Parts: sequence; structure tokens; C-alpha cells
Amino acid sequence: MFRVATRILALWALMSIVSGDVSYAQRIALQAGAAPLSQHAIPAHHRYMYFLRYQRFLNKKADLLDQQGQSEKAAALRNHLQQDLKFTDEQIGVLRKTGLQMQSDLAAIHAQAMPIIREDRKWLKANGRKAGSPPGASAVHQLQQQREALLKKMVDEINAQLGPQSGAKLAAYVNSHVVGHSTRVPSHRAKIGTKPNHLEANQ
Repeated sequence: MFRVATRILALWALMSIVSGDVSYAQRIALQAGAAPLSQHAIPAHHRYMYFLRYQRFLNKKADLLDQQGQSEKAAALRNHLQQDLKFTDEQIGVLRKTGLQMQSDLAAIHAQAMPIIREDRKWLKANGRKAGSPPGASAVHQLQQQREALLKKMVDEINAQLGPQSGAKLAAYVNSHVVGHSTRVPSHRAKIGTKPNHLEANQ
């Protein structure tokens, strides 16, 4: 039964991180009678994901400020992480390009998972958790593994493009600025401790 509950939780945890649907994940956890949640350090590849999302957030805010004619504030936001890291335009370009690709890749996984999740929600409502694992649990578990492999590969590619010295600098920055913990169900406790904004990230 614990394995069934874990698979269901993995299903909703995957979509909560991609789409921000935390409340449903929490409801499923309660319905499945899960054990009290244990806290763990955020995996390194998830820290990079949050960092890249934060970078995209700053870029979007900067674009909005540009549209409002606030070019100085826009430049400060857009260049904040680059200045913190003391990266060249080429180096920060690697991160910006990777962030866009990551968003596209995660959206593709989201698009594959959502139809399965909708059907499994109907199945759980009709049959209840005692009937066992929903039909799509295995498929979504595979998508979750695909997502994890994608993020780990992304970190490897960043390091390969930046080189050892800059890669180590980025790793130290990410590890010290993405703070919080992870649980079996996503929470709002992970934050990126940068100066312009403390951006909360689901974990």
C-alpha cells in the first residue's frame, strides 16, 4: 500500500512542481493516509531549476519595466545575477538560453502528463484508493524519471559550457542562495535569497 501511495504522490508532486498545483497534491496525500512528511535537502538539480526560473522571473520583470520606460530599473534586474556571479555576457547567455530550453522541456512533459492525470483523477474518484494504483501511475512515474534525468543532464551541460572554474562558482552561488527543504509533498518553503526579491519555489 505504501508503494501505491508513493506512486500517487509522485504523480501529483511532478505536476505540482511543473504547474504549481500544490493543493491537489496535499489532498491526495491526506486521502492516501501518508506517513508524516520527512524533510530533506533540496537536490542539487532542483536548486538549478529554481535558480533558472528565478532568472527568467527577473528577465520578465525587466521586460515589463522597459515597456513602462523604467530602463535603469530594468537593467538592474536583468543584470543582477550576472553581477553577483561576475559572469561575462557569454556566460550569462548560457544560463538564459538553458532556462528557456528547460521551460520548454518541462512544458512538454507537463503536456504529456496532464491527460493521464485527468483520467487518473476520474478513476480515483470512481474507485477510491483501496482499489489500488490508478491506471496511469506507471506512465506518470516514467515521466517523473524523465524529468529528473532531464534536469540532471541540464546541470551537466551547463557545467560543460561554463568550464570548471565558472561552473564551480555557479554551483556555490546556487547552493548558498536557493534555501529551504523538500518534502514528499511540495511546499512553499524553498526561497531564492537574492536581493531584488525572495522568490518562493514549490518543492
